[in-house]
Amino acid sequence: MELLRGGQITVLNPSWIEIPATSDFQTALPKTENGVNSIRVAYICTAQEGGALTDCALDREEPAGQGYGQAALALMPKFRVGAWSADGQPTYGAKVRVPIRYELKQVQAAR
Repeated sequence: MELLRGGQITVLNPSWIEIPATSDFQTALPKTENGVNSIRVAYICTAQEGGALTDCALDREEPAGQGYGQAALALMPKFRVGAWSADGQPTYGAKVRVPIRYELKQVQAAR
């Protein structure tokens, strides 16, 4: 757990009971030809009873300003957390950090 400004506790190690599929990332993230091959986005959301995430706010976006943060926001409904974190902390009602790291790799054509 981590204490945010204002005294809000954030669960850093939630137990994920549902995450987006690879195809969800491929559909949601912008297609660019700018050479970006490593994307890191993080949101801070409130975990609701049942595991849904609400009130998500962008915490980190790399590279910034290219639409990856906004695209990742569309994926938040596909994440669900369990009632307890991996380290035994209650999750529902707490802030949860949702880190996304996406590596784009070029596929080589078969010869």
